This record gives sequence, structure tokens and C-alpha cells, in this order.
Amino acid sequence: MSRLALCQPPDNASKKVCLAVRNGYVANLTETCRRCAEAADPDNKVQLVTLAQTAPNVANDDDLLIEALPSLKERLDVNEVYTDGNYNSPESYEAMRDLEVEHVQTAIRGHAPHRYLGLNTFDIATSGQGVPETISCPNGQQVEVKPSRGKGRYLTRFGATQCAKCPYVGRCRTHQLKRLPYRTLYFDEHDIEITRRRTRIARDRREGRNLRAAIESTIAALKHPFRRDKLPVRGWFQVNSMIVCGCLMVNVRRLHRYLAGSEPLREVKAARAAVAKSLHSLFSFVLRQLGQSASLFAVLTPLVCHQY
Repeated sequence: MSRLALCQPPDNASKKVCLAVRNGYVANLTETCRRCAEAADPDNKVQLVTLAQTAPNVANDDDLLIEALPSLKERLDVNEVYTDGNYNSPESYEAMRDLEVEHVQTAIRGHAPHRYLGLNTFDIATSGQGVPETISCPNGQQVEVKPSRGKGRYLTRFGATQCAKCPYVGRCRTHQLKRLPYRTLYFDEHDIEITRRRTRIARDRREGRNLRAAIESTIAALKHPFRRDKLPVRGWFQVNSMIVCGCLMVNVRRLHRYLAGSEPLREVKAARAAVAKSLHSLFSFVLRQLGQSASLFAVLTPLVCHQY
């Protein structure tokens, strides 16, 4: 899933070029992922655009994701969705959880924790329903997780005596209580989900895997005919129609390339290689002839100039 910003032609009255981010429209595309397709059907090697959304450029990415999820789940029965870092709101997390879809991000919007240890450095053990039961700090101290005030909020208390000997006490995100010998840590379900995603991102980076990057070629193919990402039409309906038709053409090209098979591609590559070889021989012959006539040209030039 990826987002594409598009501009529409300016009004005749204003004569202003559409450069501001708040102007124009945004297209949100969803296509099949090869890993997901292979898990369902190993013979499916064609990736197609399955959904195209168009909205004003002030629309939030999470709203487009929440809008697209029910349709994708009903039509394709998706189990995983790969996005970039702009899709990480609590609302999208709840929508993913309700539809039993795993959300995999390539990055997280916002700054990663540097001054203090992130929650991803803690080991959280959950039950079968996803409720946290115990938590272990980076120094190995394990305590029980207790419900806190508010829905989906939790509280843990670490022993202050053991924390005083911890080498990470200066960077720990726990807080020392004034009257009780504990260091407390508060977090909620959204924090647990962000921690899970950061752990998944770090693992995918170590493995050198980024499945979402494949959709960037679809974005490039879709906006290639439009100069400076500007559509020749105005209005949501016309913009949406052009985006949908462009996605249809992308799918038609991919299906044609797949149905044509590999034999025509080999013939095309062989023909291109033969043409390149012929052109190389022609240019080599011309350069050799020019090299042989260079000495004759150097002799005749002074004589011709002397005649005139």
C-alpha cells in the first residue's frame, strides 16, 4: 500500500501553479504481495493492483487504510498488509485487530527513542488473547503486568533495590516513586503494538527484506504519463476515473506479459543483441575508416588551404 500525491490544473482566475501540499488530490494504491501470493498459491506470480482510492490531499493515510480494509478482507481474505511509516494510528491498529490482519510497516512515523530505552528493549510475554502478563527489563528483572486506570492501559512495578544496581538506570524509562520502593512503568495496547512493529522492522532489516518497495514501481508507472504529477482534468470524479483507468492498464500489461510467456521475451532479447552487435560492427568499421584517412586528411588540408 502506498500514497501518491497528484495536482490538478490551476483555475483560470487564479493562474497559480499547484505546488502546495494542501492542493490537489492523493491516490492510495494497494496491490498483491508476492510473499502473500506464494503463501496462498505457489503458482501465482502475477501481482495486480487490487484497490485504487482517490481523496483530497488533506486526507490522512490512516483514514484511507481503515476505509480499504473491509473491502480487501471481503474480496481477497488478506492476512498481512505491508505499508510505510504513515499508517500507525490507534484507530488503524484497532481496525487491523478486529479484522485479524497483521500490519507490517517498513518504518514508524516519528522519532525513535534515543535518550531513554524504548519499550522494544523490554521483553513482554502475552497470553493467547494478546493481553500482557509479564515483562522483563533489559537487565533481566521480571515482574507481573497489572491493569491500570483506563481501557487498555497497564502498570508494572520494578524493585528499586535491584534497579539501583542496573547499568541502564540512567536511561531507563521507568519512574521512581517517592513513597514506595518501586520504579513504575506505564504503557498501553498501542505502545505494545508499536513495540511489536519496531521489532519486526529491525528483523526485516537484518534479513535485507523490504516487500513494500515493489509498489514504488507501480507508482512510477502510473504517474509516468503525467508531467510533474499533474493530471489534465479537474474534480474528484475525473481524477478518480483517470487513476482507476491507469491501474487497469497496469494490470493489463502485467497479465499480457505473464500470458505471453518467456519465449517471446527471449526472442526480443536475442533480436536486440543481434541489432546491438550489427551497430557495433558498423561503428567499428566507420571509426577504422576515419582512422586510416586521418593521415591523408592531414596532408591534403594544407594544400587545399594554400590553393585558396
